[in-house]
Amino acid sequence: MIDDGSTDSSPQICDEYAKVEKRICVIHQENKGVSAARNIGVRLAKGEYISFVDADDYLHPQYFEILINGLKNRDAEASCCKWTWDTCENPQLFPEVTPSYEILSAEEAFASGKIEKGPVCKIVKKAAIGKIEFDENLAFLEDSIYTKTLLLNGLIKNVVFTPSSLYYYYQRSDSASHTKPAAERMPALECSYARIGMYQEEIRNYLWIESTVKLLCSTREAAQYEKDRETISQCKIMARKLVLKIMESQTQPRSKRIVLAVLAKSALAYSILLNGKNQLRKLKHKLRR
Repeated sequence: MIDDGSTDSSPQICDEYAKVEKRICVIHQENKGVSAARNIGVRLAKGEYISFVDADDYLHPQYFEILINGLKNRDAEASCCKWTWDTCENPQLFPEVTPSYEILSAEEAFASGKIEKGPVCKIVKKAAIGKIEFDENLAFLEDSIYTKTLLLNGLIKNVVFTPSSLYYYYQRSDSASHTKPAAERMPALECSYARIGMYQEEIRNYLWIESTVKLLCSTREAAQYEKDRETISQCKIMARKLVLKIMESQTQPRSKRIVLAVLAKSALAYSILLNGKNQLRKLKHKLRR
């Protein structure tokens, strides 16, 4: 347990747990932020697996059982599941789960959209994490950068995915993803762009380009909503740089690269695509009824 400068009774509670359970190790430190706390926890962990759970979320009782069983007897280094929204009104009523598993390569997992972009909803073999750490200089979207870097770090070859919703994500209206202004997304966008070209495999670099374009589009959309001219201007500069990276890549057909370049440059094109996806999602939801 990492006490990251808590000002309530949490340090004492942690110490009490450590007295009755020898496997619990408590670290007290001044407040350094969630990334520093996570990094210390991973460095000191002695178990075979690493799993992250946010403080206000909770898990299906079979979460660890199902995900670890997914790793056993399979040539994979990470096991993931789906998450579901929940308001924590009655966390004791869990649905019965009959798990099924799908094997994805690290690249397929990265590109599929099935894997939760943050560190939650997954268990990773500690040996497969290597030297990957959360960027302590990022105050926002550091969890997304970490997870994407982890998937392509070369130590994870395959990922086991179960479509069961085993992670209950409690979304507050004042959470960081709702309250951070567009300008505070820019450090993560710059960080994501800087990682393009860091891999020997060109397909991995292209995956980073695609991911960075998505982050650019969401940042630009937020900046336009906030009428943040400075951030909009920075996004335009980033768009020009990304278009050059896109067209330089030779791993994808030219037609596909042109579509990605248009999305990077045109806020309108992105808005049309996003609206189309939302309408399709609503239609599928109606058809299921």
